[in-house]
Amino acid sequence: MSALIVCLALLLPYALWTVACSVALMRRRRLRSAVGNSAGCPVTAIVCTFRERRETVARCLASIVRAMGTDDRLIVITDHTPPDVTAWLADTWQADSRVTITANTAPQGKKHAQGMAVALARTETIVAIDADCQVGPHFFDTIRHAAPPSDFMLLLPVAMRGCGFVGKMMEMEFVCLQVITSGSAILGRPTMANGAGMVFSRPLYMGHNPRHSFRSGDDMFLLGHAIATGAKVDYLADAEALVETSAPSSVRAYVRQRARWLGKAGGYSPTGGHGAVILLAWSVLAGVVAWPLAGVLAAFGLMGWGGAVAIFAIKLALDAFTFVAGRRMLRSDAKAWLALPLEVAYPLMTAVVGLRAAFFGRRGW
Repeated sequence: MSALIVCLALLLPYALWTVACSVALMRRRRLRSAVGNSAGCPVTAIVCTFRERRETVARCLASIVRAMGTDDRLIVITDHTPPDVTAWLADTWQADSRVTITANTAPQGKKHAQGMAVALARTETIVAIDADCQVGPHFFDTIRHAAPPSDFMLLLPVAMRGCGFVGKMMEMEFVCLQVITSGSAILGRPTMANGAGMVFSRPLYMGHNPRHSFRSGDDMFLLGHAIATGAKVDYLADAEALVETSAPSSVRAYVRQRARWLGKAGGYSPTGGHGAVILLAWSVLAGVVAWPLAGVLAAFGLMGWGGAVAIFAIKLALDAFTFVAGRRMLRSDAKAWLALPLEVAYPLMTAVVGLRAAFFGRRGW
């Protein structure tokens, strides 16, 4: 019985996070409450491109331009790409006065390129979008009506679209991550941000330390600064503000991506605004460990197999509930039964990502 209690105790913090965040998101969706009141404000979109394929960047920029209003602007920074890429982009968009194309003259890296783009912006409201993403036709109008008038950071819904069995599992996992991102922000305890789609005030960005020694974290270090300085942080729970991207093309690409994300965790600190994400990380780790530990304990006769199955079922139910809470807003068509193989594989995936993050360099894109 004591072994079962230990496993249940490991699951409890994870259960509190997932249920609270899921309920918060569902309530926000029902209420349809506005986040801000800056109707009519112009918005600048910034896109930093590095090694994306030309057709990928072209789709991204075309979707942004289609959604822009007359006073909105788009700044594209090519980050140490071949000169012909910058020339190609300039030739493609030279007829649109709202679009600026320029090359990063600072050291190579997304944070340097992003900082250059923000410095060039002339609007108070800025949205950062990754070059492999796309947005809908009402994207800018939705943002301009939601942006608060003071310093702020507004987290946008981001969806990963996967193909095939493994790709759909990645899509499902990302929906769950987005529910935690959205719910914790709505509850006033923001834990995560995603650089693929985030809106912020220009002064907030200019005052933060991007921590260039970390290869990732243009989102999380800005979020920490916003929390530490008391800026407004919220989540725009509106499918019209959805940013769509593709899931990693392979398991290897998935591990590289998640290891890059995890690699910035060494820069987190409670005083830097990351207290909630540190608590969340330990809660998630305990939750992931719970059912494998129950299986090991059952194998050694320290608890019954019925208890081990119950721990697995509880964890599976929590994750399925989280996915259902976010699938409609993120327009995911992943099938709910994929939660079962994802649950089985996730402890191994977590271990592999953790090991790669521990030994992988943290510089660069």
